[in-house]
Amino acid sequence: SMGGGQALTTQELGDLSARLLQARADRIAKESALAQARRQDPSTLPAVLQNQVIQTLKAQLVALEGEQQQLAQVFTRRFDDVRMRQLQENIRELKRRIEVETDRVVASLEGDYRAAVQAEERLRRAAEQQRRLARRLGDQMVHYNLLRREVESNREIFSSLLDRLKETGVSAALLSSNISIVDRAEVPLRPSKPAKTRNLLVASLIGVITGVGLAFLREQLDTTVKDTREVERALGVPTLALIPSWAALEGRKTRRHTQLALAAHTRMGSAFAEAFRALRTSLLFSGFTQPPRTVMITSLHRDDGKTSLATNLAIVLAQLNVGEVLLVDGDMRRPRLHDLLGVPQAPGLSTYLSGEAPLSDVVKPTHIPNLLVLPSGEIPVNPTELMSSARLQEANALIRQHFAHVVFDTPPLFGISDAMVLAPQVEGVVLVLRRGRASREAAQRAVRVLASMRARLLGVILNDVDVRGTDAKDVGYYGYSPSLPDGRS
Repeated sequence: SMGGGQALTTQELGDLSARLLQARADRIAKESALAQARRQDPSTLPAVLQNQVIQTLKAQLVALEGEQQQLAQVFTRRFDDVRMRQLQENIRELKRRIEVETDRVVASLEGDYRAAVQAEERLRRAAEQQRRLARRLGDQMVHYNLLRREVESNREIFSSLLDRLKETGVSAALLSSNISIVDRAEVPLRPSKPAKTRNLLVASLIGVITGVGLAFLREQLDTTVKDTREVERALGVPTLALIPSWAALEGRKTRRHTQLALAAHTRMGSAFAEAFRALRTSLLFSGFTQPPRTVMITSLHRDDGKTSLATNLAIVLAQLNVGEVLLVDGDMRRPRLHDLLGVPQAPGLSTYLSGEAPLSDVVKPTHIPNLLVLPSGEIPVNPTELMSSARLQEANALIRQHFAHVVFDTPPLFGISDAMVLAPQVEGVVLVLRRGRASREAAQRAVRVLASMRARLLGVILNDVDVRGTDAKDVGYYGYSPSLPDGRS
């Protein structure tokens, strides 16, 4: 069989491998003996020393040399010349024979080595041929097993079909039947399943319950600040103003940032401008004795709208006509006030803080009455160190003397320490929270940070309030004021 042939081939391959290993060991031993014979004196080789012929010749040589010594001692030269010459000739002949026999032994070592090499090569070729035969038998065995399984499968299928054929023949032979009709099948007038009315009622009830549950779950998972009640309950500070969503009021986003930043000037009658006038009122009455003159606007993160809010707050303060208002761009990392108000970026605050120009040279007028701006200047490599310098305190003292109100726009609190450096130096800090984005935990952490810096937090501005939805009740009547084309409401 195929299995027996493969086993026999494998056994023969194992025998050939073992014989090949033995031949290789024999060849290595004879190669070592030949190399030793070529390196040292042949007469000292074990094969020479153990050769019986050489041992016999050496014994004869020793006997002749002993006889020569005795003859030299007993006889005089006159009587032993012939005998002595004969002994010497015999000794030379024995040495020559010993050398010839030694050469023959060395030559036999070379012959044995060549024979061992040839035997190893023959066994190697035979083992390689047997190995190829074993691989070929292995491949044929795999194919044979596949064919055998296919034969067995076909045999089982044939047996099954034969049984079914016999059963069919038996069934066909039964001509009589004991089946009787009990009740005739009739087509129903309505389907038995599904019960649409009941399923709709159940699905509606499940949908209502699921919707209410998801609404409660979303309310529990939503930790963002959404209205004034959450601000006062979670932070313990007043809400100075609610700023409506600009996109919700205008219904478009063309040049959104520029329009939003100057809305208190360009759209004085709009609900957006009314929100900032409410912020101005809250801010002026936030002091215990007198309104704060230097105010810093900051936020939790980027894109909370603090720059636009700071610009609009400075505009509504300038509209009071009680004196000039200075808007300071304290964000020397991502300055924007120079673009919004159309003034050069440099020289500016960084120029003054580095001592390169006086304060009068860096303050610039704007196209808005009573409003001046101190831009950021060239972006420095060390804005935090400049904000911590004594020149900023000197600048605060000078601008309080010349301006009725000063509004600082600063970087966010988290991630950058510039706002924390400036917060203790102003009379009040206003924190901007973007509705639906600022988490209660982050806002509480910001309040704690400002308190640790001994900064006076005046309150919170809740920005981006949707006046079209549920936030409208917190915005007030101006949340619904439509904007006319000429800016009046």
